[in-house]
Amino acid sequence: MQFNNPFKQVTLCAALFLTPALLPAADQFDIVSVLSNTSSQTVWRITQPNVKQPTTPYAQIKFAPGDSISIDAGGCVQTGGHGNTWKRYVDPSGANSDRLYHGQIWIPGINASLVRVKDFTAFKVAKQIPSPLPAGLNPADLYLRLGYEDDGYSDNGYYSHDDGTEGQCKNSVNAFVIVSVGHNGTLAPNPGQFVGIDPNNFRCQAAWAFHNFNTAELSNDSFNNAFNLSWYDYLDPTTGITFLAARGLASSGNCAGMSLLADVGEDQFITGPLLESFWANYRNTTNGIPASPVNTQINIAHWKQLSSTFLRGYIGSVFDAPSKTAASIERDLTKADYNYGLLALQHGTGGHVVVPLRVSHSGQQILIDVYDPNKPCGKIPDPNTYPPVIINGNNWSYDTGSGIWTGTSSGTLSFSGLAYIPYVSDSGWSDLGTNLEGLVKVIFGNDVNVDQVTDNTGKRLFLPNQPNVLDTSAQGLGNGLVRVPFLAAGPQKRPRTTGSKFLMNFASNLTPAMAKEVQQIQSEYVADYGGSGQIFVATSKQLSSLTFSVSGKKSGAPVRMLVGQKGQFYEVKSTAATASIVHPVILIQNLGRLADGVSVQSRDQSQMKVSIAHGLVSTQANNITIQKTAEVLVTNTPAKFSLASDNKLQLSSAATLPQVNVNTQVIDKNATVTNAPVRTMAVQKAIQ
Repeated sequence: MQFNNPFKQVTLCAALFLTPALLPAADQFDIVSVLSNTSSQTVWRITQPNVKQPTTPYAQIKFAPGDSISIDAGGCVQTGGHGNTWKRYVDPSGANSDRLYHGQIWIPGINASLVRVKDFTAFKVAKQIPSPLPAGLNPADLYLRLGYEDDGYSDNGYYSHDDGTEGQCKNSVNAFVIVSVGHNGTLAPNPGQFVGIDPNNFRCQAAWAFHNFNTAELSNDSFNNAFNLSWYDYLDPTTGITFLAARGLASSGNCAGMSLLADVGEDQFITGPLLESFWANYRNTTNGIPASPVNTQINIAHWKQLSSTFLRGYIGSVFDAPSKTAASIERDLTKADYNYGLLALQHGTGGHVVVPLRVSHSGQQILIDVYDPNKPCGKIPDPNTYPPVIINGNNWSYDTGSGIWTGTSSGTLSFSGLAYIPYVSDSGWSDLGTNLEGLVKVIFGNDVNVDQVTDNTGKRLFLPNQPNVLDTSAQGLGNGLVRVPFLAAGPQKRPRTTGSKFLMNFASNLTPAMAKEVQQIQSEYVADYGGSGQIFVATSKQLSSLTFSVSGKKSGAPVRMLVGQKGQFYEVKSTAATASIVHPVILIQNLGRLADGVSVQSRDQSQMKVSIAHGLVSTQANNITIQKTAEVLVTNTPAKFSLASDNKLQLSSAATLPQVNVNTQVIDKNATVTNAPVRTMAVQKAIQ
């Protein structure tokens, strides 16, 4: 919630618990970060210094008489031309490198004009600006200049990376310069040590200066830009419904997006049009909401809660004991190549995401210091102290500022509400987790209650007669089935390499005709699924079949359910034959093979009208085939819908049923639509 008091905002992020073929960083120069800033030292980093002109001033990087200065630099530059044309920024080799392609530096008081960075750093010792200054040197001129030597600048930059002349830039990073400054007689710290931001400085240097803000509804553009969606993803209504059901996930705050981008910025990656050092570069907001493109990028990052990386991390730890989760965080943060990750907390139906910074121990308690977007740093140095996540045995608690959140774990596969999502890989952040191969997603309409879910061994999701209370005993389904709206995400080296990682995706360009078809396909589901909070994901490796006992919320209203796996879906619609509430039981026959179909029956002897649609995408033929049946009358005897060997819908039932008409529609990639003649489905008398 967000209070009206403009001087004190408290926003709780309702996280939808459960990044990118990225734009090149071409022509984005002079990304300036503050890596450390105290009364005795300041450390700056310039990523991708401007190499398209002889000299570039950095007026914000100021010096004072007596300052001690040390420099570290490296990486490579695109110098333009034909073949492999990248060269080292500090020590280039190849033709003409004796006079061209060198990065240069000028610090008034130490050198009188631009000199090569290679020469400035040759002896790896700090240099000092004289105090008092020499005659004729104006203190106002004490700021950094960088330069670059070339005989043509128009084709220089950081685009189209190659191995470089003589292979000198194979596996290299883009050029960077770290300027380490010691003040008031203090020796400049070793700039080579500043590859990241210390936990003590994370909140005020890597994070955001403004408070967590809400977004009433996330846009379809931000959803498209968050994930690598193919043309057929648009034709699968489960993708559109996931968007519709989740677009309000930032209505109570963008905590996950702000936390994830804080990790990215600390890691010195370029994020779309944003610069590094978020706290320093984005301090101004309007009415508490940052201006575009900042809010746009945060919205896009907030969607990443639905990514495969976040989803795997979340499911992999939310059923662990809190102490085990803390141990995983501590292990990662004490590595030499550590990376900050994400910590998701769930309390009731609320969710929040923070950045774990440090793990410490106090007696029997484990304390996790965190950066919380609801509690930003206001100034440097920061005089405030912030509450940690406290773990005591199998219990955890966190003071959100508007109440104490708690959770507990009672044993193996017991839902604790505390989940750790490591940030160690550049893959998976742009894959919509619910679209992964092997994952089955089950989505219910707005007016549906899920009363119980069981598998074929009798394990259940909820305690008997207590819907929404997870069964954490040995009879519970554990992490085999997870309700998405209640989700918060071998050893890999820390990806501390500047480059194209967390920039934006752009959705597939649909023709106007295809966009129209997509809109028509999805529009029929909007009213019944647009506010769904009932989205489940299951993995076929853990479960063979699932039975859902559901009920409607309104008399006479249909109960709708979608079962989808990448490239295939069933949509079941059940309506009571009279103006009453329908209570169907829906069985997914085989989670590993959706062609085996779904069965529907009544659980209270009442008569129901059931219709079904089936969609199957062919990536080879570039089309999707959608089959829709007329209504079938069923009671407590199962009606099973499945696919025959020719991929046509078939119905088998122990009851005597009339023949059922099936309408078939085929839509190809170019939005050519064909409607096959209505065929009659053969009705078998014996259930399969």
